[in-house]
Parts: sequence; C-alpha cells; structure tokens
Amino acid sequence: MSSELKNAYIEVSNLKKDYQVRRHFLARPATLAAVAGVSFTIEQGGTFGLVGESGSGKSTIAKLIMGAERPTSGQVVIDGHRFGAQASASEDAWRYRALQPVLQDPYGALNPRMKIGNIIAEPLRIQRWKQWSRHAGNPATEGSAPALANSDAYARRVAELLELVGLRADYAGRLPNELSGGQRQRVAIARALALEPRILVLDEPVSALDVSIQAQVLNLLKDVQAELNLTYLLISHDLAVVAYMSTQIGVLYLGQFMEIGSKEQVVNRPVHPYTQALIAVSDPDSGLDDDVVTGEIPSPLNPPSGCPFHPRCPRADSRCAESKPLLRQLGPAHWAACHYAEAIAQTDESTDIVSAIAA
Repeated sequence: MSSELKNAYIEVSNLKKDYQVRRHFLARPATLAAVAGVSFTIEQGGTFGLVGESGSGKSTIAKLIMGAERPTSGQVVIDGHRFGAQASASEDAWRYRALQPVLQDPYGALNPRMKIGNIIAEPLRIQRWKQWSRHAGNPATEGSAPALANSDAYARRVAELLELVGLRADYAGRLPNELSGGQRQRVAIARALALEPRILVLDEPVSALDVSIQAQVLNLLKDVQAELNLTYLLISHDLAVVAYMSTQIGVLYLGQFMEIGSKEQVVNRPVHPYTQALIAVSDPDSGLDDDVVTGEIPSPLNPPSGCPFHPRCPRADSRCAESKPLLRQLGPAHWAACHYAEAIAQTDESTDIVSAIAA
C-alpha cells in the first residue's frame, strides 16, 4: 500500500501490538492482539481517519505512533525517522516535539488549578528547561546555555496561540472552570500547538462536546491545518466526523483493517458490510439498513475464526467462518478484506453521501 503514496510523510508498516493478559490470578497469560498488523500512509498536510467501534484498536495505534507504547513488531516512519520496538532517547525527544495529542475530554485534559496562560505555556517551559539542563551539564558549553524565556515572551506566545484558536488574549488569566467545553477544547488545541508540532493526533476530539459546538471545533482544526500545513491522525467512532475531516479512511475491527482507502471510495462506495453498517448508523438517509448488524464486538482474547466480522455479518456464509479474507486492492485507492468485496462493488449502488454524512 505504501508504494501507492509517493509523498508519504507517515508510513506505518505491519504494526502489531500484543498484550499478555491473565483471566484470573492462577491462569496462564493469554495473548491479546490489540493491533494485528496494520499498514497505512499519510501524506504531509493530509488527514487519515481511523474509525471503528470501541475496542477496535484505534487508540492503541495512536499510542504506538506517538511512542506512548512500543510495538511488538512492525515500524513507524515519520519524515524519514524510523521507530520500531526500540527507540533512543533522542528519537523519543524528536517525536515528542513533532507529534502532539488533542484528547477526548476537554474537562479532564486541563489542570483545574492552573490559569489558561500557564497551561498553554507549560510545554514551552518544560522544553526550555530541558535545553538548559543539557547545556548546563556539558563543560564544553558551560556559560553558553540558552537563557530561559522571560515572562513577556511567554505571554506574547500564549496570546498568539489563543488568537490562532479563536480566543481573546485575556482568556490567559482565566481558570478552566470559567470556560465552556468548546472553549476548553480550543485551549487544548492551543497547548498542543505551542511547540510547533508537525503532526496532531486527534483522539475523539469532539465526542464530548455538544453537537452545536462540534462543527465549530472541526472547522477550527481544518483552518489551523491549512494555515500551518499540519498532518492529522484522527480517531473517532463517528464516521460522520471522519468523513468530514479526512482525506483517507481506515475502518478498523479487532485491530485489523476491514476497508481502507480514499474518503470518496470508502464512504461513497463501501464494499465491506462493516463499513456499510457504520455509514447506516451515521446517516439514516444513506439507504443502507442499520439493523443488519447485531451483537457486540468480540473479545480480542477470543477472536472468531475466519473473518473476524463474520459472526455479526448479514452476508456471512461457511467460507467466511472458515477462511480469513486478506486485505486486497480493489482500485487505485481502495482496499478491503472481504471475500465478496468485488461482488458487493458490482451489485451495490453508490451511496454518494460524503456531503450528507458530514452535514
């Protein structure tokens, strides 16, 4: 798949993450495959959307890319920097500055006792202190250590960041409990931008907000991306959000891609029954039946045989239960893991709902 994207800025190759889990104290550890060999690429300035139900592995992939977790195998390449199961301190430091998260809960993400200006400036202070410490401990550079930025410089930078996310400079003197949920998420975005990252990892960035506020925050993220040429990895269970924001979409189920490709292909011409079910839930006017999928996602400790989706799939037959379909290419920017993807593509009409699903 990576060869299809010549200008890949982020390349994820056969990424796997296993956890050893005990069902109870005396039991032998069992292997939980949270991520089961996913590969995808993201162009610089593009947005890749990971969509799927809770437990599908979306957040684990984000942690692996950010370095919060180490992969069992596979690698992540970011702007030519390779990250595998082992990473040096300098590599981790580079990744910390290059990637920043925007988390789901704007209420829990901000220290309630810190003023907004201090919250936004905290990453700057931490990085300045690290730079000073490295220089101060090196006799060759003694006396030439960079001075810590003064309070005026911090205040100017905080004001710039607040303006960037659509808040007035005087918000720097407020506490988080004086702000609405949407305003808090804007502050979280400003903090993420403080170190001038190249990539933002957006983990359910609007799911905790009122519907009336969600579109405002999503539009802000789009504007900031265009102005700063940022690359986004977007995680959501809501296909409407992913369709609105993303240039490419990967549909995850039990740590595996069921379907992946351009937004137009995955949303307008879905060929996997799981993708069709997600679309039906997000857009009742899509013409797809939202009652065809029943039950809950199986435990990754006891995954089904064959296709992982077959126990819930309305099209499943004995072949699906016995043989696992491989993720295969169906078009220039479209892959799917379904035995009957080609037949579905020929018989199902285009849904043509990119605009409708994002409305």
